[in-house]
Amino acid sequence: MRKNLIFLIAGIAIPVFLLTQCSQPTVDVHRAEKVSIFFVNDAHGQLENFAKIKPLIDSQKMRNPVLLVSSGDMFSGNPVVDYFQPKGYPMIDVMNRLGFDALAIGNHEFDYGEEVLIERIEQSTFPWLCANIDTSQISLLISPYVTICAGDRNITFVGFVETGGKQGTAIPSTHPRRVENYTFHHAEDVVGQFDELKATTNSDLMVALSHLGFSNTESHAGDVQLALENSLFDVIIGGHSHSRVDTVVSGVLICQAGSYLNYIGQVDVVFDDEEVKTLQYKEVFLDTLTVHDDVLREHVDRYNMEMNTHFDEQIGCSNTDHTIGETGRFYTEAIRSELNVDLVLQNPGGVRWKVQKGAVTRRQILEIDPFNNGLVIYKLSVSNVATFLKQSNARFYYAGYQLNYSNRELQMFDEAGHQLADTVTISLAVNDYIAAVYSHLLPRSYQEYPLKSSETIISYVRSLTQSIDFTGSSQVVFFGD
Repeated sequence: MRKNLIFLIAGIAIPVFLLTQCSQPTVDVHRAEKVSIFFVNDAHGQLENFAKIKPLIDSQKMRNPVLLVSSGDMFSGNPVVDYFQPKGYPMIDVMNRLGFDALAIGNHEFDYGEEVLIERIEQSTFPWLCANIDTSQISLLISPYVTICAGDRNITFVGFVETGGKQGTAIPSTHPRRVENYTFHHAEDVVGQFDELKATTNSDLMVALSHLGFSNTESHAGDVQLALENSLFDVIIGGHSHSRVDTVVSGVLICQAGSYLNYIGQVDVVFDDEEVKTLQYKEVFLDTLTVHDDVLREHVDRYNMEMNTHFDEQIGCSNTDHTIGETGRFYTEAIRSELNVDLVLQNPGGVRWKVQKGAVTRRQILEIDPFNNGLVIYKLSVSNVATFLKQSNARFYYAGYQLNYSNRELQMFDEAGHQLADTVTISLAVNDYIAAVYSHLLPRSYQEYPLKSSETIISYVRSLTQSIDFTGSSQVVFFGD
């Protein structure tokens, strides 16, 4: 039974889910000696391996109580999920059928916009968690934590999302327009409010279900900082950095199971009376499993079949496999060619997959560029471009005019190799995510291109009379320290 309780945290009324009965087979123990927590992170729309997870979990349930959770970013990366109507529905449907117990919201859960997010939360049979979002002004049912009974052991999960999406503010790394109605706080600014949570929930185990990233060099906390700077958590189950992590920091187990549903993580907790005796982590490489659940496999296949006709259309071909950097060069050259501009900049985080040898399909382009951002064109001076690059402190793939950065000075050369004076005006194209994130560094006026970024790249590939080949051609500019 799920009870929707209201707690006051930092003066804000927040709904909190308390699961008071276990919906799993009875285990022949009074106080469970062992609980297994399975988790996934950064699946990014991949559905294929979910059918293999169910037999794995069902087998473990015959030995001890089991929980299944996600540390975020279940959306954005598979066109079958991203372009389904309604968006994201197949992912939540499969998670419901698997019996997920909780999801910590990740930055890419916001990618579809507020209305779709609300629909996906309402569709879910499990709670969505985030302790550092204030949703008091909107109809978004997200809780800071959930306490779940597993074989008479109370396990409390507290959710966190990263907030490094824009300089000078606290938002996740998604399009700023998608979160303009939400207020976020940095995780380190709210975690102290939960110091007494273990006692108030009578919990046997405290788990941070974190979408902060394993660690980072920025000023805001990642998983390592979370472990070092507080004593609340026994385990930190991480996400966001797409890492494979199994380490102990300041006595706290930190784990993360890669990305794109290649792995599932398993934390085995052994109790001794009222204390945690041991914590052991292992991960399972799902491609090695051969047993799958027939019913779940059928559901996944049906979603794939429904969408494949449109996405598997061949639009071009590639002579070779490309690295991610070479794909960034292809991406920016496609935009430059279609928009006929002097320079294109693209954030590396927006290039999610690689051009591979053989047929190039619509699906492949939508996997490379799943975010469907708009494109904008600026007119600005070479000096303005240099100032933007320096102050952004960010890396960009680029195409068009050549850039040379030396002694913290930018030199720009046209197609004939002539260096351009600082006062020369050029045309610069970026996606509207970059335009929104760096709005304080870019001009207010710009021209909007009528096609989205993925549609523009598809148009470029269709127009080619030869195979794609950008091998040995990776262009990155970085003005940071």
